[in-house]
Amino acid sequence: MSIKEFKELSLDDLARLTDLDKTRWSKYFNGQLMTEAVLNNLSESLGMKPHILLLAINQKRLHRNAIDVKLNSIA
Repeated sequence: MSIKEFKELSLDDLARLTDLDKTRWSKYFNGQLMTEAVLNNLSESLGMKPHILLLAINQKRLHRNAIDVKLNSIA
């Protein structure tokens, strides 16, 4: 899976593809660290190398934070 494909997945999609619940994924997107074992399992489930998955998570987090900032500046 590419970073672009990963960024388009919803929390529901990620939960379904990895057997990791949406709450846990949300915590990772909010900055909670994951163990190496979890990272390896998730990257294998998604067909990504671990370092690429970390990069994709960070990019998705940054994108979401940018949207939040933009919405807050409009309000």
